[in-house]
Amino acid sequence: MATALAPCPYCHSPQLHFVHHLITHAVCCQQCGACGPSQREADDAAAQWNLVARSLQQVDALRNRGRQLAAIG
Repeated sequence: MATALAPCPYCHSPQLHFVHHLITHAVCCQQCGACGPSQREADDAAAQWNLVARSLQQVDALRNRGRQLAAIG
């Protein structure tokens, strides 16, 4: 697996590990326990984790931008 994992989108911890369930894999945060979607391949689980992390980062950025604009007036 060559995919670098994004930090946890919930607690921002870089301490992540793979959880293996019979025929599926998921990335989970060791700090807060958040887990990404289960996938048959570890590379797919990593890609899904990164997709969720990027999506939540974008939501946070938009939320913060909205707060800045509301504070202006």
